[in-house]
Amino acid sequence: MFHNSFQSGFLSILYSIGSRPLQIWDTNVQNGHVKRITDEDIQSSVLELMGSNVSTCYITCPSDAKQTLGIKLPFLVMIIKNMKKYFSFEVTILDDKNIRRRFRASNYQSATKVKPFICTMPMRLDEGWNQIQFNLADFTRRAYGTNYVETLHVQVHANCRIRRLYFSDRLYAEEELPPEFKLFLPVMSATAGGGPPPPRSTPRRSEKPRRRSPRGSPTTIRIRRRQWGPPPPRHPPPRSRIAPSISIYINKYIESEGEKEVGIRWEKEKKNKKGKKIKKEPRTPSSALLGCGWIFGKCSCISENRINK
Repeated sequence: MFHNSFQSGFLSILYSIGSRPLQIWDTNVQNGHVKRITDEDIQSSVLELMGSNVSTCYITCPSDAKQTLGIKLPFLVMIIKNMKKYFSFEVTILDDKNIRRRFRASNYQSATKVKPFICTMPMRLDEGWNQIQFNLADFTRRAYGTNYVETLHVQVHANCRIRRLYFSDRLYAEEELPPEFKLFLPVMSATAGGGPPPPRSTPRRSEKPRRRSPRGSPTTIRIRRRQWGPPPPRHPPPRSRIAPSISIYINKYIESEGEKEVGIRWEKEKKNKKGKKIKKEPRTPSSALLGCGWIFGKCSCISENRINK
């Protein structure tokens, strides 16, 4: 469907405010409805999918099952309202091995399952309106170890309300989105319904009343605190008092006493009165066998006579 079109930036496949939002979609409804209503939160037209069974109430794009979308943009963004009921959607893609893979996300599943041709995963929606950002290229690479090529089909099941479905070449910040791709929630004032006015807010801690103006209203100044350099950590990480001290002691002792390591045994070099070295047979330190922390015969809890025996 979009194979021969130039794809860059945004590519919308459903917009609830348009004259024919389901022009390229096919509807399948049993014991439910798919209709456009006015949402009370955003005070605008949205598409509502409601049904007693999730699997029998859905919309599919494109409308012809023999056609494919051919969208190469890797990000699918869905602006959907949580109706606090079961909801799921499916995306069929084509990878570089020319194999069709299906991704199904639902809010009634607790574990991710990867099969050769379908990957099912859980989804958690917040209360009210949500913006779902689906990275198709990343999911294809993680689940199957292949590269994403294009999207073939998109299927949305009940129960939800849809504002817009579109593809993008990357994730855009809110400031970069066009106005028609944003969802604006109206700000309700407290006095609109005839209620009491909102209470007066207390001044901030950084604001200090300084003097009164001639009319009697207090004026405030803002105190700015400068920080020279990064602040010290409130809770510094605890230091290990065992491992560093032992390693430092071992290095110093080897350099000063001249002991050589042979497995777990040690040999000590001594000199006689003429300056010649007298070698002893390798021995196992008794302190190492007794589990003492000092393994060179310098421990205060074991006498020198006991170690040399």
